[in-house]
Amino acid sequence: MYHFNGHIRNVKDVVRTLDVLKEQPQYAELVEADSGKIESLFEDVFRHSEFTGRSGTFFAYEGLGSIYWHMTSKLLRSR
Repeated sequence: MYHFNGHIRNVKDVVRTLDVLKEQPQYAELVEADSGKIESLFEDVFRHSEFTGRSGTFFAYEGLGSIYWHMTSKLLRSR
């Protein structure tokens, strides 16, 4: 199972984290090959702009609970 670090709040944080990893020789090639896929996956999973209605960043009171209810409501609407 894979997960995003809880400190990553938006795709800009994903890019910054990948940039740090890219500086480490053991990850440089992987980051170069897959960074676009990782950024897309993050946005596909969280779709911040669809439910925050603001900056695309979680506020302190918005966390996994918000994601849970957002995704649950999307599933219920799709039925």
